[in-house]
Amino acid sequence: MYTKKIGTIVSLNKSSFVIDIDNKLETYIIPNNIKHCIVVGDIVVLNNFNIIEKIIDRRNIVYRSLFSKSKFIAANIDQILIIIAVKPSFSVNLLQRILIEASRSSIESTIILNKIDLKESKHLNKILEMFSNLKINIVKICAHDTINTKLLLYKILKNKKNLFLGQSGMGKSTIIKTIYNDIDIKTREFSQKLNTGKHTTSFIKSYKISEINATVIDAPGFQTFGLNHVTEKEILKAFYEFEPFFQNCKYYNCKHIYEKECGIKEAIKNNIIYEYRYELYKNIMINK
Repeated sequence: MYTKKIGTIVSLNKSSFVIDIDNKLETYIIPNNIKHCIVVGDIVVLNNFNIIEKIIDRRNIVYRSLFSKSKFIAANIDQILIIIAVKPSFSVNLLQRILIEASRSSIESTIILNKIDLKESKHLNKILEMFSNLKINIVKICAHDTINTKLLLYKILKNKKNLFLGQSGMGKSTIIKTIYNDIDIKTREFSQKLNTGKHTTSFIKSYKISEINATVIDAPGFQTFGLNHVTEKEILKAFYEFEPFFQNCKYYNCKHIYEKECGIKEAIKNNIIYEYRYELYKNIMINK
């Protein structure tokens, strides 16, 4: 009898994928013709031979790119949580790049500041104030304070498919371990199914938190986030506070970088737009 199964990809490596079908995990080989097409979060149809026959249309897909190379991260996401920490220092440029990708994908974003038990620098406070004034959601936690961290994050994660992103060393793994009690057991299960051994941070994993009807997707830490796939218009869209001043630019196709008579530059002079934010824009536009 010919039957089809529908499930969600919860983890994968170069050769195999783990799929959740009716809350049961199964492992299958990735066919060569779709090896670079599927990502964690994809909803797929398997045929009678357990081969992926179709990828259900995605609501969105998050990825990074550098020149001609793309790294797909996850699909069908409701919220991106960007993990930063008081220490070690984090890259504001990298943070802004993730915010741009969230904007391009029409995904809600939240900044999680970890390690608030450590003393915050004046520079960090200025950065957080800037993003807060731009109405970007910021949540401050100490992952070692497990009770309060869990209470805070459960409210944010509830009823959503959540993607955790951030640089290495920001405490992302500790945070996820705090909100998902069985992470060690589940991670070992993924490792065994994918035959990846102990080094479990090298692949993307998805966990269900049934009590709040949420999914948490854990991606390995990274140090770069290329935006070669993002258009200049999409980058500009993420700097939404610029828009009211476009009408003051002399040229209709002003890029707000080299032009002298520019409404954005005038707004910076008048302290209406943050100069630091503009410098981020300029750097990313020139070095996607």
